[in-house]
Amino acid sequence: MDLETEQYHRREHRRSANPEYLAALLAPLRVRDQSAVLDVGCGTGYVSAYLARTHRLRRNLGLDLEAAALDMALELNPEAGQIGWFRASAESIPLADASVDHVICRVVLPLCDVTKAVAEISRVMKPQGTALLMLHSWTYYLRWISWNPSRWKRSAAGLISTGLGAWFNLTGQQLHLRVGGRSLGQTYQTQARMRAILRRHGMSAFATVAKPEFGLYARRRS
Repeated sequence: MDLETEQYHRREHRRSANPEYLAALLAPLRVRDQSAVLDVGCGTGYVSAYLARTHRLRRNLGLDLEAAALDMALELNPEAGQIGWFRASAESIPLADASVDHVICRVVLPLCDVTKAVAEISRVMKPQGTALLMLHSWTYYLRWISWNPSRWKRSAAGLISTGLGAWFNLTGQQLHLRVGGRSLGQTYQTQARMRAILRRHGMSAFATVAKPEFGLYARRRS
């Protein structure tokens, strides 16, 4: 993990490992003792650690694609021994069908194949299980755009991602571009497009949240 990525993860941990914030964020999921909970894209593991402190879970699982992020999760959370950490992609979750009661997925979908990831989340959830899907709103990538010439690369990435997001939300198809050897495929999400994808994979949104972050709460149908 490079220094910039490590600093990002540590900032995110300091910002989000807040019990009051996490209690409010997770409340609509109605997590109960003896549930099985999966955090997809767990990063430094603060959600799983919070649940380890507040619930007696049957399974408490944290998944991330970055091995270095999982190493930081072990380092930063005293409760790490109560959590099952594993490295995997949101598009290919190595768990059995209908094996978890609740899924938390904080700002992972914008970075991957949204439809594949939703299909996997739906597959591993039990009927009537609930999920929290934190997303990027349409304004997210616009904030990358600057008139400062020294930030032209980030501005270009913001413009491209905004365009890719517009195409995705209009058509349901994600495009992935390669620019200078770098893959660009991030998208923003809209409620309408996400609700359509959820319906296609046996889920329905039962609540939305706009602040402090944009997201949907969804339930797996029987």
